[in-house]
Order: sequence, then C-alpha cells, then structure tokens
Amino acid sequence: MSNVVPQPNDVVSTIREQHAQARQLIGTIKAAAPEARATPFGELAEMLHAHEAAEQSVVYPALRELGDEGERVVQQRISEEEQASQVLAELEASDPSTPAFEESFVAFSGDVEQHARNEEAEVLPLLEKFDDARRTELGDAFASQTGNAP
Repeated sequence: MSNVVPQPNDVVSTIREQHAQARQLIGTIKAAAPEARATPFGELAEMLHAHEAAEQSVVYPALRELGDEGERVVQQRISEEEQASQVLAELEASDPSTPAFEESFVAFSGDVEQHARNEEAEVLPLLEKFDDARRTELGDAFASQTGNAP
C-alpha cells in the first residue's frame, strides 16, 4: 500500500469516486418506487457508458504498458464489460416501472458491484504503480471523457 497522497485528478481516486457514485445511484434505483426509477436509471446508464469508454481509451492502454499482468487484467475486465453492456442494453430497452425490470436490475447491479470490486482489487493497484504525474495525466483524461473534469 502506498503512502502517496492522491492528486486532485489522480486516476485511482477518480475511479473510486465514480464507483461510489454508481453504488449510490444503484441504491437510489432499488429504493425508488417503480414509477420513479427511470431518471436515476438513465443517469446510471449514462455514467456506466462513459466510464467504460474511458476505461477502454485511457485506463486499459496504460495497463497494457505494464506487460503480461496488465494485459491479463484488461482482458478479464473487458469480458465482464461486454456481458454487462448486453444486459444494460436490454434494461435500457425495457420499462423501468415493471417487475421484470426490477428483477433484471437486481441481477445487473450485482454484476456491476462485482466488476467494481474486481477493478478495485486488480486495476487500481496496477495503476498505483505509475508515478504521480502519470496518474494525474490519466486521471485528467479519464475525468474529461466521463464528464467529471474540474
């Protein structure tokens, strides 16, 4: 574990913040009355699309710079994301006020949580291997792509 104080747009801090935001939105959706799910679900879907795109264009290329371990982690996360993207598309095409949506969303939210945990356990420690300047550069690019830029 590093004793380095994270920079304002440190990529590790930025990803952790987005995971916290996603968890909060998931909780809001689960607690919402059926007719009130659409807005927070739309926010979550938009966030997940942007998060995945930023991982693909910013984080994964950086991890690949770290060699075989980075490539292995990238491939595992991409596989998870491909499966989640299919389910997300199905959810986006369905009516959030229905019991079928609720059932699918509960399963999907478990997959999102597991993906976030996997990132926190494997991706973030690899990103912590980069120096502060590189982590800030990656964080700025990630935040810019996800709409979280200062």
